[in-house]
Amino acid sequence: MRSLLENLLADIEAGLLTSVANRAAAEAFDDFLDHAKNYLADEKKNESGAIAGVVFEDSLRRICRKNQIPERGEKIDDLISTLVKRDIITPTKAKRARSAADVRTKATHAQWDEFDLDDVRATIEFTRELIASELDN
Repeated sequence: MRSLLENLLADIEAGLLTSVANRAAAEAFDDFLDHAKNYLADEKKNESGAIAGVVFEDSLRRICRKNQIPERGEKIDDLISTLVKRDIITPTKAKRARSAADVRTKATHAQWDEFDLDDVRATIEFTRELIASELDN
């Protein structure tokens, strides 16, 4: 039993368990993004935007937690800035992240006329990219 616990501790310290949890979350998010993409294909911008925006925000917050950045109660824009300062994302990716955050805000506040299908498409693509590069590893 002691040996088992020592091996478990070594896995925790190596970040293996966090990695497994992040991969499981990445798979679930990928399913959500598939739903968003299907809505997008049917030109259901509102539904697609709402799903894509929520997945984007949750992914961004998970990336922060993975990198020991306190995220609870923090604004998305501040988190994006912190990720840039820590060299986790580039300034160019930060611009794309802010655009995705804007879609999220507009969709969750039912400001449907303030984003379009291309905005949602970009949010889905960027969120997939973030998940692949920061959570699915």
